[in-house]
Amino acid sequence: MKKLFNLLMIALCVFATACSDDDDDPKPIPFTADPAALTFNVEGGSQKVTLSLEGAIAAPDKDWCTVVVNKAQATVTVTANEETQIRTAKVTFTAGEQTVNVTVTQAGKEASVDELTPEKTQVDFTAEGGEEVVKVTATATFTAASSESWLTATAAEGKVTLNAAANTADARTAKVTLTMGEKIAEITVNQAAP
Repeated sequence: MKKLFNLLMIALCVFATACSDDDDDPKPIPFTADPAALTFNVEGGSQKVTLSLEGAIAAPDKDWCTVVVNKAQATVTVTANEETQIRTAKVTFTAGEQTVNVTVTQAGKEASVDELTPEKTQVDFTAEGGEEVVKVTATATFTAASSESWLTATAAEGKVTLNAAANTADARTAKVTLTMGEKIAEITVNQAAP
């Protein structure tokens, strides 16, 4: 009976030791990144990402996105976005055999709409000539040029002033060209014969 008791005690000790060894095995720490997504405005800048493990290697998939890892913290930096489209990058962090991805999204520039629109695209003068002011909607400074010497065109903020000399011959036509950068608009000016 004593032998049986001793055998049972040995078996219990071995069983307890085996269970205890299982509990003592350290489980690998899951590799995570917080936050898992970053959003930048059009100007760019830097933001921090906290990693659950130290010594990770970062690999961004776009050249406008750079990452510096210091222990368990990564600094993600993006350059200014010169395009109107939103752009995205993926940063892959690797620690040992584990990887985690962080998505980087950056806003695009607002598309600028250049507007150069005269209130009228045709102006008619009598043979006596005279002056007429045409309102112009423009998003920037513009210039005005007349195609004929009998007509002068002067640009000012929000308007162009047309001055036609008296006509002593046949009916005539001139073109006034408004220019704002690469944007062009035209006004046709007609003058009657006497």
